[in-house]
Amino acid sequence: MATEGYFEEAIAVARELRTLDIASGADSAQIRWYDVWIESLTDAAALPDSARRELAQANQLQFEIGDAWDQGHYMQALGWTEEQLRLRQRWFGPDHPETAYALGSLGRALYRVGGPWEAEAPIRESVRILRDRFGSDHFLTLGTQTFLAELLEGQGSYEEAEELLRSVIAARRRRTGQSDPSLAASLNSLADVYRRLGKLQEAEQVLREALHINRTAEYEWIPGEEKFRRDQEADLERELAEVLLDEGDAAEASVHAALALRTRRKFHEEPPVIATMLATLGDAEAELGHLERADSLLEAVVSIRREYFGPRHRLLAAALGSVGRLREREGRLEEAAAIYAESETIQREVFGPHHPETMGTANSLATVLFDLRRYDEARSLCQEIADNTDRPRDRGRALETLGSIQLAQGSAREADRLLSQAADIYET
Repeated sequence: MATEGYFEEAIAVARELRTLDIASGADSAQIRWYDVWIESLTDAAALPDSARRELAQANQLQFEIGDAWDQGHYMQALGWTEEQLRLRQRWFGPDHPETAYALGSLGRALYRVGGPWEAEAPIRESVRILRDRFGSDHFLTLGTQTFLAELLEGQGSYEEAEELLRSVIAARRRRTGQSDPSLAASLNSLADVYRRLGKLQEAEQVLREALHINRTAEYEWIPGEEKFRRDQEADLERELAEVLLDEGDAAEASVHAALALRTRRKFHEEPPVIATMLATLGDAEAELGHLERADSLLEAVVSIRREYFGPRHRLLAAALGSVGRLREREGRLEEAAAIYAESETIQREVFGPHHPETMGTANSLATVLFDLRRYDEARSLCQEIADNTDRPRDRGRALETLGSIQLAQGSAREADRLLSQAADIYET
């Protein structure tokens, strides 16, 4: 492609847009976007011709990466993202904002095709560069820290994720008050951590605040602002539905889950995104007793995730867990046990044997095995959970099943001891 004047023209356009936005009263967030953009373009314009050509091609490659994600060609998109990082590190060096952006893109790509552990290293490095270059309270630093917190939550490091998100939210409130769409995104992440910690009332309160912010915030400075607002609203509605399900309010949860699905479908999102919405709605329908409808939704989720992510992905494991719960509810216990076992096997490979997600599925599998009178298998799982989990809820559930096994086998005294321990945990 011809690159003569490419970056100079881009700088002129960016400066003109910046001037127009200042004249129209744009907020400081938009102006900061232009400042960062102009700085990177200026650095690129000063490079040798060979570098300018490669970087211009890398910029054009971004459109192809987006198309590859949309079409489900994830490994191709990942390869191109790695190539973008290589070029930026080569020509800008290891500590330039452009390198930080490329590291951030790589981290998000790795998270999408792999999981939170693979993504952590590039995201931490991106945070370091942005913090050193722009400061701890800069909007780019805060946005990347929010994603880092999501990775920590995915790894089961809930307390660390909560601490990081609290600091991000405090910084956003200081800088922009209550009118920042990014504040709503950080609140959404905090709500997910609260949910994992069992703080359901706090999670619901945070999500309702985030929805209010999302509906009232100024989005004009964001390209494609209507889709951005609707995407974020769909994510918030879905997360609220998940919390309401945990609180036992399946009726309201189904309303929010349906809203989230309708919003995503309006913009013709790729199937894996739609599958996330279908999964929450399917869980709500199951809780409402609409088992045939739930079966259709949840089986669709499993099918989509197998096709797009393969047989060993964390999202497939989550979908299988939902189908396992449905089969258990239907009384199809042999099927439930097989499905839970597949889910737990994937989680052991992806998360490790003692991750909270793995332990939760193992507890569900043990309960079904107990109901099937496969006591030795259930006992082995529950003992592993009780010996290794640091989550009281998981330990209490495992002890309760162990106690039930002892009672079924005639060991009343040992059963009483285990069930009393479980009751003490539940009370606290």
